[in-house]
Amino acid sequence: MFKHLLPNKFKKIGWALIFLVCPLFLIFFPKSILTIDQLVDIVSIIALIGLLLTIGSEEKLEDERTSICRYKALAGAFLAFISITITAKLLSLIPIISYIIPGHLHKENIIDNPMWLIYFAAFFYHINFRALVRNEE
Repeated sequence: MFKHLLPNKFKKIGWALIFLVCPLFLIFFPKSILTIDQLVDIVSIIALIGLLLTIGSEEKLEDERTSICRYKALAGAFLAFISITITAKLLSLIPIISYIIPGHLHKENIIDNPMWLIYFAAFFYHINFRALVRNEE
């Protein structure tokens, strides 16, 4: 079903990027020539590449059941992403929110940051996929 998945070893590389490279990058490079915004952007790119590798890698045992679980998890992650986006946009229409959430009108909070929505959707996918595969076994 999924014909263009990466080999399973890329899943380990992706998790290493997320849990080893990103923190080490933040620890060893904060006093470099990069500004904090550039540093955060670089770490976000590394984390997104890691998430892409983990989502795009096949399982050790890849069959039709895992493909169906992958479809269901992707659909659930997409629905979660859309739901959170709609909720955030609806909340931004309420004037009192600007007083409750500091920085709301300046797009500084976590609700309006699309990167956090992408991270949430990717982790939602992983959790949902693991649960679906576990239930199939």
